Amino acid sequence: MNDERSLWRKLLHIDEPWTVLDSKVDTARRRHDVTIGVEVPRGWFGLGRRAPADAQVASWRHVDFGEWEIHVRVAAPRDVDLRRLPWAGEPDLPFTHALSQHVFALLREGCSLQAICTLLNLPIGDLWRFRYAIDQGRWTGAEAAAPSAGGAAQAPVDAPAGPGA
Repeated sequence: MNDERSLWRKLLHIDEPWTVLDSKVDTARRRHDVTIGVEVPRGWFGLGRRAPADAQVASWRHVDFGEWEIHVRVAAPRDVDLRRLPWAGEPDLPFTHALSQHVFALLREGCSLQAICTLLNLPIGDLWRFRYAIDQGRWTGAEAAAPSAGGAAQAPVDAPAGPGA
């Protein structure tokens, strides 16, 4: 099990003090669920200390690996800022920062919501929540905050999604 956890740490680029606490595989749904948290320091004789009880737990959909869905669950102390971690996401949005950047790039290129759902195997409801957050200015992604020359980054997001979206 330790080898599996270290593999997930490398695949998701997880650095200390963070660690993979658990991972589960659902082969029928082709899904991996990875739980990430702060590594609990070891006490005397290698015995673990208690994890802090004051932790916020959130979960997001991450970028797929091949045809496997990756779902990340993070148990973090309440005073920790998760905004710069690619495997974490905004508290009220369904995607990690890495997947959010990918979806935003597709929206900026003019892809319809239905096309993005098909390409990335995402539920349409989650994609609508993300797009609504962009439209309301609640998504704080780096690409969304930095407008390009001539406002080209905003045009596809405000454009009609087309039929079936």
